Amino acid sequence: MEIVIVGDFSNNKDEGLKNVAKSISKVLESRHNVYRFNIKKILLRDNIQILFKKSPDIVHIISSPTIASFIVAKIFAIRWPSTKVAISALHHGRQNVDKLRHKNIISKFLRTDIILYQAVEYSYVEFCRKNYYFPNGVDINVFKPLAKPTRSELRSAYGIPMDAFVILHVGHQSKIRNIGVFSKIKSTIF
Repeated sequence: MEIVIVGDFSNNKDEGLKNVAKSISKVLESRHNVYRFNIKKILLRDNIQILFKKSPDIVHIISSPTIASFIVAKIFAIRWPSTKVAISALHHGRQNVDKLRHKNIISKFLRTDIILYQAVEYSYVEFCRKNYYFPNGVDINVFKPLAKPTRSELRSAYGIPMDAFVILHVGHQSKIRNIGVFSKIKSTIF
């Protein structure tokens, strides 16, 4: 299968979007012909020429659903009418779409084939033909439980009591990133 993935493939490994794009590409490359295109350079003439010579079965845009991602998806759908075009709704994608003044234009003229969303409470039915819950997981080869001696050493080094219940949030602290869930956890545990 021929798959074009459009995402952020720059080198900053601290950003989730970049890691998701690279991880999905890596898994798919083991079984399919995958062509990566950096979203930040997609409109360069050389990239457009290379891209439009392809004949993919699937185009997967790894982004948040924005007016720009819907426009790019529509261009691909026009170029390859039999190709399925998917947008991954990463982060707070639904809020991005809801804030758009031209929501009706998207739902009428820029609908894409598939939206893969990662927050259960969201649905994108008015913006696509099909939408699926597709949580972007954690790399369990990198993020795995540590052996008890190592955990004890880390707790000691950082002054965390051995019997303390610890929850770790890695990322931006904002309401849109569900940081409020920690208040709920705290109220049910303590």
